[in-house]
Formats: sequence, C-alpha cells, structure tokens
Amino acid sequence: MTAVSVATRHCKKAMKLGISLFRRGFNSSKCKTMTKMAVARIKLLRNKREAVVKQMRHDIAVLLRSGQDATARIRFTPLGRMLYKAPSDGKWGEHELDYLLFIVRDVNVNPNPDEVADVKYVNRDELKELLRKADAGEGALKLSPWFRLVVDNFLLKWWDNVEKGTLQEAADMKTIHKLI
Repeated sequence: MTAVSVATRHCKKAMKLGISLFRRGFNSSKCKTMTKMAVARIKLLRNKREAVVKQMRHDIAVLLRSGQDATARIRFTPLGRMLYKAPSDGKWGEHELDYLLFIVRDVNVNPNPDEVADVKYVNRDELKELLRKADAGEGALKLSPWFRLVVDNFLLKWWDNVEKGTLQEAADMKTIHKLI
C-alpha cells in the first residue's frame, strides 16, 4: 500500500465521518497535511521493522559464530504485538511495543543473567502451579510483568492451537494489543 493511497483513504474516511477537518468543505492543504502525516507514519513503521530485522540478523550471526548452527536455523512464528507499561523501582520502568514470537521446539536457551534468573520447560499444569506460587509469593518466585500479560491474554489460547496443529491461525500481526 502506498503512502498516497493511505492518505487518500484517510481523507475519504475523514470526509465521511464529518470530522471538523472538513466541515466547511474539501480543503486541499489539509489533505496535503494528512498525506505528509501518513507518509511519516509509514516511514516510522518501516524503520521499526528494519531495526527488528537488523537485530535478528545480528543475533543469528552471533549464534552462527559461536557454533550454534541448529539454534540459528530455528523458525519463529510471529503471533502478535503488544504495547505494555510496567513500573519498576520508582526510577525506571518499561513502556514497550513487543513482538510476540513463538517457537515449538526443544532448544538450548542462554539468557542474559542480568535479565533472567531461571529458565524452565513446563507443561500447562506446571505453568498454572508456577503462576499460583508467584501470586501467593511462595519461594521468592517472581515473573516479569510482560510474561504475566502474555500468559493471561494469549499463551493458553496459543497452547490450544499448538495442540491442534493450527498455530498459524492464531497469528494477528495487524493488531497492537494495548495492555497498559
């Protein structure tokens, strides 16, 4: 879709809705402004996508250089995007747009120890027990805010899709789920 077609669509939509922008009739300068805004938005989205691709290529290159060929060739299934906000220690917090990528495979995970304390493969019942323990404050178990949001809003539904072999049907990359 080109920037001009997006802007044209926005102009027509604005005219149909009777937005104050066009109350006194069609104004080409306002339509030109809307076109510029649409082009800027498209460029922003393209730049974000290019940054994600660049980071993924870098991560794959690091895996290949370190001899982890099997891990580097793993295919992720992009399932969605979520915007979330979480306070942290009063000084720092998170406000991010995250891409939700899914993989169904037994892989070696080497998390950053500054960000991840432990990794564990669990089945559905074990996950529910972990969530219960985290909610009850048992065993100093802490879950990241975004993980809890993914579990509560998506993961169990996706799990059903995995078991049915229909994971691709769960994908919704057009919607940004606002979990703020």
